[in-house]
Amino acid sequence: MEGRPEPFHYHRQPLRSAHIVCYALSTLCVRLSYWIVAAAIPGLYPRRASPMSGPCMRAGIAPFFVVGFPYEQEAEDVVPAPEDEAKGFVSLSPVEDRFVVGEVKEIAELNGVEPRRTYGYWYKAANVLGRGDHPAKDDEVVYLQFHGDGYSMETPQPSGYAAPSVCSGLFRHAPRTSRVLAPAYRYVASLPFPPKNPFPAALLDALAAYHHLHNAGFRAEKVVLSGDSAGGHLAIALVHYLATGKLPELPASGALLLVSPTSNFCIPFFTSESQYIARGLAGRLPADAGRTNAWISPASRGLPQTKGLFAEFRRTLMVLGEAETQRDGMWTFRDRLIGDVGQEKVTYRELLGVSHDVISIPWADDDKDSAFRMVGEWLPSL
Repeated sequence: MEGRPEPFHYHRQPLRSAHIVCYALSTLCVRLSYWIVAAAIPGLYPRRASPMSGPCMRAGIAPFFVVGFPYEQEAEDVVPAPEDEAKGFVSLSPVEDRFVVGEVKEIAELNGVEPRRTYGYWYKAANVLGRGDHPAKDDEVVYLQFHGDGYSMETPQPSGYAAPSVCSGLFRHAPRTSRVLAPAYRYVASLPFPPKNPFPAALLDALAAYHHLHNAGFRAEKVVLSGDSAGGHLAIALVHYLATGKLPELPASGALLLVSPTSNFCIPFFTSESQYIARGLAGRLPADAGRTNAWISPASRGLPQTKGLFAEFRRTLMVLGEAETQRDGMWTFRDRLIGDVGQEKVTYRELLGVSHDVISIPWADDDKDSAFRMVGEWLPSL
């Protein structure tokens, strides 16, 4: 965007290492001291109701937008170790070509994207025996949880921070939930790195995970598609595809849970990092696809048609923070969804003073618990 530097301008060596060292030293010598003092003086909080954990977490990930994200192995290349098998690792076969239809098929052909093998992990409540990969029980509710982190980093592995935090919160506060499948999906890249995995790469991986649940015997109406941040964007895309694709073998899921869902990559004042992701998702689509394509920015005000876009969505819970920088886009998505399906199918909750994606933080937090309690209260309505 004009007036902002491109992301990752220190991605080459030796500037990459030099920046990391300087940032680490300045954090230890300056930032850490300020945070300790500021934590004791509420008047120094960025917002009146905001704890300092948000700024600290943002400062921790800030270097990645300058030097590049940590390298993550492509999902299809992951080979599980014996201990991974014991922790619930599951290989997810690519969907057959007959499941790729309509506009998604056209974009896949344009962008040279094909279904590929991916993987996931079964997370289970403490009272569930075994690895958690047994067939579905009668009327069992299962979550298909897509992690966040901007289509650029993190994995569903138990050694990560996102999936374990979300799944443990669901088990504590949503008693009907005993299992969660957390799948991996392909990461996006665009310049200054070699472009890779444009749309619909991640969507086809998500579809493979949904197909796996179908083969395991889960009824579609008992599947809750769930996602936070970019994972919420992916969940929206999967619900939209299932609703419009009309696949006889894969009916639409029963419900949708969204926490801080990224729904617009073209907000005028938003960061150049979002443009990096939008370019990566667009691939060979027109240059303005981040603004005009509903698969990439379902809440964009530049879409040529919005009425009826979400007409076949099911019951939805949206939870976001009142201090979200992307809140306007999330409001737009919420309003369009309500306009299409009606107020009675959409439950909206907002946490005062909370910033982005509170459920993924890896430490205990009252706001995080509040978000999961909202999920637990909503679940019985399904």
